Amino acid sequence: MGRLKAALVVFATLQFTATAVSCDLQARIKESVLSQLQSNPKEAPKMIRGVFHDSVDRDNLFEKSGSSWKEISGKYGGVDGCLYAPLAAGGKASGKERKSGTGKTAKKASRKGKKKGKKGKKGGSLLEAFEEEYIEAEESEDDLQPVQSHNLNLAGAFKIVGELCDEFGDDLGDGCVPDMSVYMALVAIENAGGPEIEMVWGRTRGDCPNVINCVKDDCTEPGKAIGPSGAPELTKLDDSDHYREAFDKLGYSAEEQVALMGAHTFGKMQVCAGGMNGIEHGPFCTDPKKMVPPLTSANMMSGEFKGDMAPSSPSGCIPKSGEAKECWAKVAAPAKGSLGRRRRRSGGSSSGGGSKKNGKTRGGKKAGRTKKTKGSKKSKKSRSSSLLEAQAEEAVAAGSNQLAEEGVALLQQQRHVLATSVVVGEEVHEDEEAGEDLTASRRRRRSGGSSSSSSSARRRRRGSKKSKGGKSKGKKSKSYRKSAKLLPVWSKKLENADRHGHKSQNPEDPGHVLTTGFGDGGFWDQTPQTFDNEYFKGFADQKFSNKDNCCGHFTGQRCSRKGSPSDRLSGSKIKTNLCDMKWCRSDRHNRDHMKSLVAWYEPPHDFVKKGYRHGTVKRIIRLAGDWALLAGDTRQYVEEFANNQNAFFDAFSRAFSKVTKQGYSDGDLATCGAGGGGDDDDDEEYEGEGEDEDEGEGEYDYYEEE
Repeated sequence: MGRLKAALVVFATLQFTATAVSCDLQARIKESVLSQLQSNPKEAPKMIRGVFHDSVDRDNLFEKSGSSWKEISGKYGGVDGCLYAPLAAGGKASGKERKSGTGKTAKKASRKGKKKGKKGKKGGSLLEAFEEEYIEAEESEDDLQPVQSHNLNLAGAFKIVGELCDEFGDDLGDGCVPDMSVYMALVAIENAGGPEIEMVWGRTRGDCPNVINCVKDDCTEPGKAIGPSGAPELTKLDDSDHYREAFDKLGYSAEEQVALMGAHTFGKMQVCAGGMNGIEHGPFCTDPKKMVPPLTSANMMSGEFKGDMAPSSPSGCIPKSGEAKECWAKVAAPAKGSLGRRRRRSGGSSSGGGSKKNGKTRGGKKAGRTKKTKGSKKSKKSRSSSLLEAQAEEAVAAGSNQLAEEGVALLQQQRHVLATSVVVGEEVHEDEEAGEDLTASRRRRRSGGSSSSSSSARRRRRGSKKSKGGKSKGKKSKSYRKSAKLLPVWSKKLENADRHGHKSQNPEDPGHVLTTGFGDGGFWDQTPQTFDNEYFKGFADQKFSNKDNCCGHFTGQRCSRKGSPSDRLSGSKIKTNLCDMKWCRSDRHNRDHMKSLVAWYEPPHDFVKKGYRHGTVKRIIRLAGDWALLAGDTRQYVEEFANNQNAFFDAFSRAFSKVTKQGYSDGDLATCGAGGGGDDDDDEEYEGEGEDEDEGEGEYDYYEEE
């Protein structure tokens, strides 16, 4: 019995002293951390996110058993250097909808429909809506898979942790990874101007084979995952309660939830993070005085862009890779009948199926207009409708009543659009006074007949519409896409001459071309390198209900970023101009989010990912979890933190300390110098007085001697 007791004492001593850290060692670690952060500034904010993601698996893991997932009982997890992905219904192991079974057939057919229906103004979006609803309905809630995008872009930060553990691993023991990741986050916060948070050491490494156990390139066979609803979701803009409930389940109050979300003040949304690629696109204020910050003559390049082509001999503000010069340029409205950027690309490069060189297509035939036949008058929307019919029939054949109902409902919606449109060649023109007479006139026109109603339809297409009162409505206002704009201009490295060689060379930056538009990704505020309360100031004056302000038209139950801004609830156009709206919503690919219509920022170029490729001037965004703070019990803290940075710092310090201790009890963790570590002077004093002076230090000394 005595031998067993002695063994247990030695084991406890080993467990305790393996992570005891002297304050001198902590100071040396801090120097190395600061050096790494200085060399890799864009990695600093990622560690805060990484530690939070590490913490949410506390007593909340599921293990794969055959084809199903079983909850793991007991006490485990927390901040242990093991990052798992959350389970989600819908088969999103790859971050996208599953493509198996009947869903694969539907997806394949829908892709064809998209290709055929591109020229219809609404056909494509309705088809996308059918495709997404069809896929989602197919999958039951039991079909759970890890979402691979959850920990996307964190690998770079943990690579630095690995390098630091190579340097200090002998001192920190097996718990180096979780301890070092926490300390790196705390140092990054303080170094960025945020609060100083006390570090405690002594975490233990979990039994995961890799730190990040489900990543973009390898999420096919994950053994464990965070339970359903175990982490706040990326896209639930209409459900603010989800975020309050998720944080409450993790043990955080409303104040702590707001404080932790305030960490978005430091860092950025990574390029294509979580499927949010394209978030930079959409309308933006065109009044330079109302932008935030406002534009001055010093920001402007001379002349005007026409499409992708810069003005000849540009002067004024000329962007240069590696320098944040905050350059903007005027962009002319697209020429009438312009095919648009996407179609130009496919027509003049190797990226599209219809690319041509020297007037010839890939097949070697001469390029030219195809002779129209009677059959070619059929619009792309009609083809899309036929595709919807086929998919509805396929759903019925598969015995899925729910899918059949959805397919039929969308088919009816598609037919309504067809009944309220006029087809001319391959273009579809919507008619706001649509009705049965217009449908009949189209039938007569196709059969070669004519009538006064068809003449009336032609007049309506020319813009001479009349209201019920008999007064002319006047010209239809242009959408943002068809109007002249002010856009950032940046220097893009010419890496692919086939795709970008047609653009204007940058006279100030050899090997680069001038490109307009916002860079991929975004920021949460205009001081992303600084930990402050600007995040809260950026939207404290907004209402949660402003989530219903669509950036473009409302179609297929979703807010588009194209067309005129519309009210999501009524579908009517919003009369407020873009500069005064300030924020709008986009639901592209079901990734609902809010984007600023006035705020922008260009950071030092080493703070963004490959700015020479993805762009450097970025717009300000809010994800669903951010906007949810404007509702319910959390709103008061958004307003308080916007007005009082110290209040934010105090709340964040308490909340993030709580995050870093998830999975540990009181007494498990200790500050530097506690439990036998001490600083160098303490160690010398201990060595001179003998091992019986302090039991804790004696045990540590015994372990060191062993």
